[in-house]
Amino acid sequence: MQLLHLPVETLGQIFNYIGASFFQEDITRLTVSKQWFEFTRLTCHQHVTFSRDKLHRFISSTMARRPDVFRDSLEALVLDFGIHQAAANAICSDEPVERKKFHSTTELGSTGVEIYNHRQKRLENDLEILVPLIQQAQKLRFLRIETYGSPKPDPFEGPEECLTWHPIQALLSAEHLTSLVIDLPGGVLARSGYRDNSRHVCLHIGSLLHKLQYLRLRMRTICPHALTPRDATENLRLKRVIVNLSLKMDVLGVTLATHSKRCGSFGRGGFLKDKAELLEQAGALGARMASPKFLRILTHAPVTLETQSLDVLTGKTMILEDTMRWDEDGKPMEEESSSESEASDDDSFFDSE
Repeated sequence: MQLLHLPVETLGQIFNYIGASFFQEDITRLTVSKQWFEFTRLTCHQHVTFSRDKLHRFISSTMARRPDVFRDSLEALVLDFGIHQAAANAICSDEPVERKKFHSTTELGSTGVEIYNHRQKRLENDLEILVPLIQQAQKLRFLRIETYGSPKPDPFEGPEECLTWHPIQALLSAEHLTSLVIDLPGGVLARSGYRDNSRHVCLHIGSLLHKLQYLRLRMRTICPHALTPRDATENLRLKRVIVNLSLKMDVLGVTLATHSKRCGSFGRGGFLKDKAELLEQAGALGARMASPKFLRILTHAPVTLETQSLDVLTGKTMILEDTMRWDEDGKPMEEESSSESEASDDDSFFDSE
């Protein structure tokens, strides 16, 4: 093949231009020859997105039997276990992963207990196999875990979709990780067999702050521990932080919305108190960031559902249009109207129990 006679640098530029999704769509595009495979593998596995089904296909392939499959190539990993693709504005400008969605093939009506348990068990097994492969990835810097939507017709009704915490915790412990996104409007992280383990999750996120430069969170339950570093005196490399407390989802053309609850709140205090405590800790975190770019808390107005972005570093609140990314600068909100846009203490449809 004449293409392989080109300089290595030129080949790298060509394959990077083609992008990982070209090879991920059809794995046979990797197998032209052994020499071809060694070049294309680095591109194919540079930015990887796994849905439930795509992960299972990968784990079932011969590729997963190579312990070094991601060692010298993987830089960004997305675990996208929701049913629907997240809105484009949910992906912030600093996130490097291509938006090539590999949809789950799970039918929306597949909510029976046996089917649910089978899907969960298969996912747990696949993640357990994936973890040691990812831990070999010396270049991994970016990790995003997201579940947007659920198999239920109404994602706000009934128990949440659970991602088993143990393998996810192992992925979060990747040695060189500098950027972390946990976006779970349609699910929770929990120990196998448990539904309410969010406090443990927030504690672990807080323990990672010393090595992160970028953090974006949206979870059904969250508490100040997620913004509390393990060392009370250490200056942090953290530059960009976004915490979105607004859980909005379009279902059959209807926008459903609520706000995150505090971990283990069980109705205590209400949203305004929970938000105030989170803002207080965010302010303490901002004081520890050596070179902060922004630290923003997002909510929505109770009636109009417009997204409001509070910059903790400046104290200014902006209104974001629906098409704007979470990290964009919106229109400044008039101070006199800010009190009217606060969410009520009863603003929650999710059951955190």
